[in-house]
Amino acid sequence: MLEKLLKRTLSRLRSPVLTQLLYAAGVLLCVGLSAALRLYLLANKAVWWDEGWSVYLARKPVAEIIRTAASTQHPPLHYLYLHYWLRLVGESEQAARLSSVLFGVATIPVVYALGRRLKGRAVGLGAAAFVAIAPFHICWSQEIRMYSAATFCAALSFLAFTECISRPRALAWVAYVLATSAMLYMHYGTLLVVAVQNLVALYALLRPPARWREFRAWVASQVAVALTLVPWLLLYIPNSTERTGFAPLSPLLYIRLVATLLPTGQSAYLERYTWIAVIFSAIVACGLWSLFRDRRLTGDIWLVPGIALLVGPALLYVLSLPASAFYSPRIVDRYLLIFLPIYGLVLSTGLLWLVKRSRMVGIAAAFVVLGILTSQVSAYYATRQYESDPKAAARLVQECFQPGDAVILNPDKDWPVYAYYLGASIPLNNIPYGQEMTVPSAAALADKFSGYDTVWLMEAPEIASNDPQRLLRAALAARDEQIGEADFGNVKVLVFRSKSTPQAFCPNRIIPYKAEGTGIVPAAAFTPIAATLANGIRLEAYGLNPPSPLPGHSFDVTLVWSCLEHLQQNYVVFVHVLDEQGKLVAQHDGAPLWGAYPTEAWACPTFVYDTHTVQLPPNLAPGTYCITGGLYDRQSGARVQVIEGEQYPDSRDSILVARFVLGSNRP
Repeated sequence: MLEKLLKRTLSRLRSPVLTQLLYAAGVLLCVGLSAALRLYLLANKAVWWDEGWSVYLARKPVAEIIRTAASTQHPPLHYLYLHYWLRLVGESEQAARLSSVLFGVATIPVVYALGRRLKGRAVGLGAAAFVAIAPFHICWSQEIRMYSAATFCAALSFLAFTECISRPRALAWVAYVLATSAMLYMHYGTLLVVAVQNLVALYALLRPPARWREFRAWVASQVAVALTLVPWLLLYIPNSTERTGFAPLSPLLYIRLVATLLPTGQSAYLERYTWIAVIFSAIVACGLWSLFRDRRLTGDIWLVPGIALLVGPALLYVLSLPASAFYSPRIVDRYLLIFLPIYGLVLSTGLLWLVKRSRMVGIAAAFVVLGILTSQVSAYYATRQYESDPKAAARLVQECFQPGDAVILNPDKDWPVYAYYLGASIPLNNIPYGQEMTVPSAAALADKFSGYDTVWLMEAPEIASNDPQRLLRAALAARDEQIGEADFGNVKVLVFRSKSTPQAFCPNRIIPYKAEGTGIVPAAAFTPIAATLANGIRLEAYGLNPPSPLPGHSFDVTLVWSCLEHLQQNYVVFVHVLDEQGKLVAQHDGAPLWGAYPTEAWACPTFVYDTHTVQLPPNLAPGTYCITGGLYDRQSGARVQVIEGEQYPDSRDSILVARFVLGSNRP
């Protein structure tokens, strides 16, 4: 009886329907895993130059986006897509990067379908799982760039191409033309995909017996793709400024780079990953051998992964040699991302071949691959540390910028980063990087900005090479009054106010700026506290705006923090309003400086002026209320103990910041 039940259970497990459901569940699991890995720590890294440029260009009108892209090294489709995406979801780091996350996740089912078409469902699922956890793909799915979208389009183009070669139908040809055209409008490097496809098509369709009908359809598809590019090429060719090549790598170094980059995502210190490259390359070699051995079963489509993986990167290397009179692309790691899905297919084929040869060896190899990928993903996440100097400086300017103000960046090496964080509404005046500042040029610049009420001078880290004597700062100070200076580690913000301007500085916020010696002395609106926390952070003073809060209105609590040593953790600041019974009636929790300056990024020793807006409920009863504050760990929620200064009664982890009285007469 038991034997019959066991046989019946095994027969059901082998049913085609159940097998199909299991593979579908596997694909869904890969999609969910890929989404989780790409959303994790998505906003935990500051925007860099290329990302800032993408947003800067996407903010422009459509016609200007197209004109600007025609003179740069990338086509316009990603910027046009990003233009509408940012209007839909906003420009925060998380929202903007989500545009790439979606393409990264969407690539997973396409890779599965491609692997299933080439070598079966097991290979497709293995390839989808590899791409889902590949650190190289995760990295570029978390950037506001076109590489994730280009890889998705390349995988879609390869999928449609295999259908056109093996089972040509009108729908497959249309899908191929659309996917390939979109791919080429995403990135010029995807021309390598078209070159690989043409090599495969020429061999598959013209070798005896020649398939002339399919060959004519293939030529027609290439003509259709070319025609979609004609309008862009007519604009791009006369305006392109890309003419020069770059010093090439040695062939052996390039091979080592490709063998290391695709499985690990690492393009530097290649010697550290030699054994990883050897292990993955050996499995890939087994996959290529398996594809070649089974070519009679798979037909000509076995050539797709073989030629794509061997010839595609080689073509990039050949084209990078500075021999072209028009354009020689650089060898940049991210240009190889379009071949990662094919690499995953061959790797998965190699693992399956090993399992068929020796189940123990194959399973051991799969666990080794999984372990290596997991460790590399963990190492990648460790690099996503927030360096918020430009963001914190820009946020400070945002809070106080008024019509009639001017913002200067000296120098402008990373100007797209500052432009991104300042927002589209604040124009940025750039001092060119590499241009030496002289006394006459500094005086001329000071005169240029003489008509502005307030001048915000942002001194970037590279100022040591452009203006080591701070001549522009001195020229502005000679003309106007310097009313403030804030230090955000590598970035300084200096504020100069025209002596003839009657307006109050930053009327909507309490922003204390008065540079004296090595520190920043709190303004008169601040009341000293001098409370010390167990992690070494001190609360030096506080300010209320307005000084007497009213029910139903919001008020600002500005805390003046100081630190002496670098902090290893990110803390959340809490500001609570408690009634006479200690009941919480209002609060605001958040990272310092409106979320722009996490404690881990503080350039200690320093002072940090941190404003929190608290909304009071309209039905507060008259009485005395306490404002308390402090810090707690972002991960665990544990509060930091107060070791010096006035504490809230019966609480060792809350600083008693201030008291205020609500009277019976309300406005």
